[in-house]
Amino acid sequence: MNELLQSTDVVAAIVAVVAMAVTILSARKAYRLHNLQVRNEYLAHVRAWACEVVAVMSESVIACELDPEKVDDFFGLRNDLRTRLSALIDRGRWFYENTAQGEIGQWKERAFRGLAPKVISTIKQVHALVESLNYREADKNTKRRQLIVDAKREFTSEIQEHLKPSAMATEWAETNGSELNTNRIKGPT
Repeated sequence: MNELLQSTDVVAAIVAVVAMAVTILSARKAYRLHNLQVRNEYLAHVRAWACEVVAVMSESVIACELDPEKVDDFFGLRNDLRTRLSALIDRGRWFYENTAQGEIGQWKERAFRGLAPKVISTIKQVHALVESLNYREADKNTKRRQLIVDAKREFTSEIQEHLKPSAMATEWAETNGSELNTNRIKGPT
């Protein structure tokens, strides 16, 4: 009888250890999943902002192709793009802080001190190009088109570096124990 009780105690101890191990592993997975979800939620705001930036940059490219004499209010269109780009620059500062804030621009408000990161600088570059669009003659605007396209590509590359979509997908798959689909459809570059 004592041997049976001792065997039962050993089995109960083993079951308790296994249950504890399963609980710890489940808790670790839940913690990692929670952290991924929090980070993804934050990055969703960055993505939404970046989508707006890319849309306004694309509109700016098209504006360079328009003939101001044939557009009802090219001056108004240009000012609308400038206003939206300016707001996007300021909203971008919520995600990307300037560097060297202690050394440069001490007389400015805190968010505007220092050097803007590349992701913000590219929007500022497009803003300046849109601001310089000639609202009377189309020929003067065609040169700016390629400069805006180049800035848009640079912005997209900077955002992609920040968001790291492949790394995020891999981490999500590993956390969920699923396989990552590496058969992605490759579109034009």
